[in-house]
Amino acid sequence: MSLFKAGITAAIAIPQGSGVVIGQSTLFYVGAKNFNDAVVKEVSHIRLSLGNAAKESGVTNSVSGQFSLLRKILFDQIATLNETDSENISPFSKVVLGELGIAVEVSESDDILKLIALKKKVEKQIEISGFETEPLMVTIVGGAEAWAVTEDLVAANIRVHLKPARCVPSDFERQKCKVPSSVRPTSIEIMKNSGVKVSMSAESDSFNRNLFWEAGWARADTQRLDSLVSVSEVDAVGFVTWNAVDAMIGEKEAKRLGVGRIVIGTKANLVAFNGSPLIFGPKPKVVVTGKTVVIDPQQE
Repeated sequence: MSLFKAGITAAIAIPQGSGVVIGQSTLFYVGAKNFNDAVVKEVSHIRLSLGNAAKESGVTNSVSGQFSLLRKILFDQIATLNETDSENISPFSKVVLGELGIAVEVSESDDILKLIALKKKVEKQIEISGFETEPLMVTIVGGAEAWAVTEDLVAANIRVHLKPARCVPSDFERQKCKVPSSVRPTSIEIMKNSGVKVSMSAESDSFNRNLFWEAGWARADTQRLDSLVSVSEVDAVGFVTWNAVDAMIGEKEAKRLGVGRIVIGTKANLVAFNGSPLIFGPKPKVVVTGKTVVIDPQQE
């Protein structure tokens, strides 16, 4: 409830695990009073991991092995689509049909390029197989080096969810990370200028209540005369609201559910602040999610 009082109305429950396929994530309302009211979308996306963190014994002990496994999973789903019962369709079948997205934890630019190439191959194979589907929904999570391959990301229609919002070059997979406020132009500037759809979250759940300040930091970093592009207050709020939800469940589904934005005919899902939430000082005065309404919430 403390996150709800801080102005966070919805969140993603991320599975914990290792290897390439981590598991299924769930979108839920933070301030809900029971399970039935909490769950917004039981399976919001499939969480995957590529790179050093995903290494295990066997084929996935190398990055090339990880891509080989992911390619096999997706191509096997395409091969069995005609045999699949629509009522018992697997999550990965929904992925190749464009009904469910994958959020891939990956940081290194070369690995991101390999993922883009795999997406193109899968979509080509779907076309060859004669299926009419939506494009694969892919989001890069982490994305420390995503700024280096922006043209490829835009061409492939892949979103980037920065985690953490301000990266640190802590290992070789993040060696090209652009540290905010010290390197110009910033990764946010480069991606926004190129047309990449960007969102962000904190490295740890305990820092999620600071997300608006992270968005404010990203905006402040672009308020210079030599900036590639200026990030507006609306852009910054979008980094941690509608863009973040769109990255995890897809824009069409987010609008249908009315999450991350105000949509007529859906459950109320909004926060009113007594000033700009992007700077230190202003606080949430009204927080609403469906039937849960808190006036002047007091932080714990």
